[in-house]
Amino acid sequence: MNKPEKKLAVIVVLYNGEKYIPNLCATLKKQTETIDEVIVVDNSPNNLSAEIFKNCYPQAVIYKQQVNLDFCRGYNFGLQKSHGDYLLILNQDLILAENAMFLLKQALVKNPNLGAVSPKLYCLQAGQERSIILDSMGIFGTKARCFYNLGEGKQDHNQYQNIAPFGISGTAILFRKEALIDIALNGGGEKQEYFDADFVAYKDDIDLAYRLRHRNWQIALVPEAVMYHERKAQELKATKGVFKDRQLKSWRIRSNSWRNHLWVLLKNEPWENLLRHSPWILWYELKKIIFILFFEPSTLRCLPSFFKGLKKMLKKRRAILNSSEISAQQLRKSIIY
Repeated sequence: MNKPEKKLAVIVVLYNGEKYIPNLCATLKKQTETIDEVIVVDNSPNNLSAEIFKNCYPQAVIYKQQVNLDFCRGYNFGLQKSHGDYLLILNQDLILAENAMFLLKQALVKNPNLGAVSPKLYCLQAGQERSIILDSMGIFGTKARCFYNLGEGKQDHNQYQNIAPFGISGTAILFRKEALIDIALNGGGEKQEYFDADFVAYKDDIDLAYRLRHRNWQIALVPEAVMYHERKAQELKATKGVFKDRQLKSWRIRSNSWRNHLWVLLKNEPWENLLRHSPWILWYELKKIIFILFFEPSTLRCLPSFFKGLKKMLKKRRAILNSSEISAQQLRKSIIY
């Protein structure tokens, strides 16, 4: 007797996504892989995004939120509502190649040790023009734990095709549900956190990569599966150096990003790794602190929430490291490109 086909669910979190939704929905309809469920979590302050999505994709189940759940809680809500075996989270500003979902799903079907996969992400230029400028070929880190998107802003010449990344961009990830349940924080049911809700947004994909690695789930980028990402294309176009780039971001983004970076290390890095790489980590953080003090003191607004969350992060650290199935050395080797 043949086993029933495992179901594919798509989860999208919206926030004022009116201009992106028609293009996203058009490419969802063209997928060669069957989509069994589309769940939309709408954080927008009005009903326009939800109405446009429903008109463009009538089969979608839309959950209109009365308050903004932000990124992490929004995806947790959608993932908890889903009935799929394979769960694809998508940013609202994506365009998908027609076979993208098929190729991602096949990667999980063929390798039961894979917990999460991501497509090759290109930049979508102004006017919906598809480019060969890379957005992300996966996430790597340095000894200083400076994490970055491999290939970001570079022309694609297939130079990163066979590289196994430490993590994958939260822009588009297909998860095996079993893996998400395995790494979840807190209790079951509606309290289950796949994304760390305390993070709100930013660095959450790095945190997920750590937790998947600790439980010995493999992570892969499927370069044959292609998606195009608009938001990053705009950021790259405006790039004028680190200082100018940071000025373009709000203090909330900078503040959340720094706080969450520190929480990621506190939650997930064994003491052995922190001590071994402490010269690089401390120097990197010292440079950041000096920069922040002189040029963007508003970023320091994260400190009260950082210290308020320390006790909770240490509790999560104990749970993560006590259940880890890999050594500190294995973790180090997976991070650094």
